[in-house]
Amino acid sequence: MSKLISENQGFWLNKEGFLDFRKLDMPRSPREGEVLVKVLYSGVNPADIKHVSLGVYDTVAGYDFCGEVILAGRNSEFSLGDVIAGATPTGMNRPVEYGSHQNYLLYPADGKAFKVPANMPYFAAACIGVVARTAADAFFNLLRYPLIGEDAKNPAGILLIWGGTTSIGISVLQYARARRVSTIFVVAPPEQFELLQSMGANDCFDFMAEDVVDQIRKRANEVGQLILNVIDAVGSLTAKTADTAAACGEANANVITLTVHPHYKMPFCTMYTDTELNIDGVGHVVIPKREEDAERASQAFNWAVDHYGNGFEFPRITITSGLSPISIKVASGVSGCVDFGKNVISHPIYAEH
Repeated sequence: MSKLISENQGFWLNKEGFLDFRKLDMPRSPREGEVLVKVLYSGVNPADIKHVSLGVYDTVAGYDFCGEVILAGRNSEFSLGDVIAGATPTGMNRPVEYGSHQNYLLYPADGKAFKVPANMPYFAAACIGVVARTAADAFFNLLRYPLIGEDAKNPAGILLIWGGTTSIGISVLQYARARRVSTIFVVAPPEQFELLQSMGANDCFDFMAEDVVDQIRKRANEVGQLILNVIDAVGSLTAKTADTAAACGEANANVITLTVHPHYKMPFCTMYTDTELNIDGVGHVVIPKREEDAERASQAFNWAVDHYGNGFEFPRITITSGLSPISIKVASGVSGCVDFGKNVISHPIYAEH
């Protein structure tokens, strides 16, 4: 059995959206199907803090993790010593034990964790759960592209990814490349154009250009195709990224965004269960489970895991020490707008003495 750390510590998310370092109780013993995990790495996502606007606060922050099973409940699919990774559920009144930015977490029986394969470094495994599943829901379910390997035609028209250097944007781009989507437009910082083109983008556009919408529509006209599939991989209400991305496409374009929007659908990481939220400006809502979509997203996600390093990967992963003043700054500072690469925190999380 792995040696236990003397105490549990981690980052608490308050109602104002700020993180505090705290000493925490050890999670309870696992029940039927659950596992207690000693966290090795926790992945940093904008959702860790942004979900305050969805009513997720007063709990330990974080979703993505990679860690070692140190206790397994009866009938769990995992065993003592297994190194697993995944994303814990979200929702109002989220159990403290589910937060990944702590040294120990409890993984639920109905979760979708996976044993980390030999082709995937542990720190990379702590990055993939949230973004690859969310991107799979956006691309394969909401934008209606067939699964990789399915003998079916792709939807007609250009695919536009607004925010190509975000983790969701990178993931969608790699799914699209694997599906052999014929024309992919990407909006991103110019310094990343070469990389994005090597990963399958046909044309790249500077997100800061004042006439970027006109540039995109002009280029679509030149290639003789319509922009019918749009994903806003930034999801900023203040910057109105969904509306700007939608303006690039046709009036009947299928538009997906990473934030709650009155006109466009939002992809989700957790689809196997109902999710209860309290959304700013909307109120209490229950997002119903989508079992068929969840299964499709899982199939796509499993492809990404199996092909990590050979068809799917994050081009840059930054590992930060678990020392609390440093790691809390990293966890608090991810905006999700033009960030490139993934950040992970190595555990244990601790305070400097």
